[in-house]
Amino acid sequence: MWRYLKAAFLVGVDVPGLGRVPVNALGTAAVTILGFVEPSIWLAGLGVEVALVSSLAFHPRFQKVVDAQAGTRLLQDNRAKRDALVATLPQDLRDRLRALESTSARILSIYQTLGVDAALLEGTQSSLDKLQWIYLKLLIARTHLTHELGADSEVSLQSRIQQIRQSIPAQTESSTALQRSQEATLAILERRLENLRNRDRILRENESDLSRIEAQVELMRENAAIEGKPASVETEIELASDLASPDIYGSQGTLVRDLDEVRR
Repeated sequence: MWRYLKAAFLVGVDVPGLGRVPVNALGTAAVTILGFVEPSIWLAGLGVEVALVSSLAFHPRFQKVVDAQAGTRLLQDNRAKRDALVATLPQDLRDRLRALESTSARILSIYQTLGVDAALLEGTQSSLDKLQWIYLKLLIARTHLTHELGADSEVSLQSRIQQIRQSIPAQTESSTALQRSQEATLAILERRLENLRNRDRILRENESDLSRIEAQVELMRENAAIEGKPASVETEIELASDLASPDIYGSQGTLVRDLDEVRR
């Protein structure tokens, strides 16, 4: 209810040359100023303001307008977040995403041309949208794994680990500051080596999942062209990749989480 009251108080009209003017808020400001000259104006103005704001805020038609505007802003905000994610992808991955989106659009175009029932068309569009979102998350994860985790190879890390191991003196009762630092560096490099080995495995799983979605959407297009009717689409697919972990998206984890919340 608070957002309806706020919208009613800030309701405005479009004035040529000035844009949208919040007449109610301006009227309240004028009454406040005049009240310093004649205090009784404050009481009268308060009564008018309460009546006006309440009548608007509790009116069903006004509430529908406010809800529609809020929905539009949310949709625009989500689109902006998605565009921001796409902008982080390297060109080759953006091209893959566009190809999938193009195939999806072709499927819907075929169904529309054939006059498929609106409910079936909406269901197909929803399924394709879900597959595209999963696909985009896989691409974001791939970008993080290949660009944000560093370019060191397994061989170079192993070489550095070996060098540090050889430089660390034999253990003594009281470890020196240098030795403690070397041991800490060694532990970090060993964790990086483990991450690198895991990354290679995760990238293979990632590519398998991307190829699977591409093949599934392409099959939908072929079925649409041959059979002329929507086929059932399995969107609850079992992925090899673990997309539930926010760490896999790197610096884009917050945006992915926000859009995931909206889609639930």
